Amino acid sequence: MMLQLALDGMHPVAYRSDMAPPRKRVKMVRHEMQFSPSMLAWLRLEAQRQDSSVAKIVRQAVVQLMESQQ
Repeated sequence: MMLQLALDGMHPVAYRSDMAPPRKRVKMVRHEMQFSPSMLAWLRLEAQRQDSSVAKIVRQAVVQLMESQQ
């Protein structure tokens, strides 16, 4: 099998041509967030509705906010 070289940031990663290319790694900064009880309840309901986690719902909201500000 043919090996290809993919750049993942600054680190070269070898993978086979029949494999999917590696996902791009993004460094995230951790933030502590405090939500009001009503907001936290809404986040939990939305996460349950989407069969997801509260953290994923918050990340999606932050990404949408950042994209709308560009």
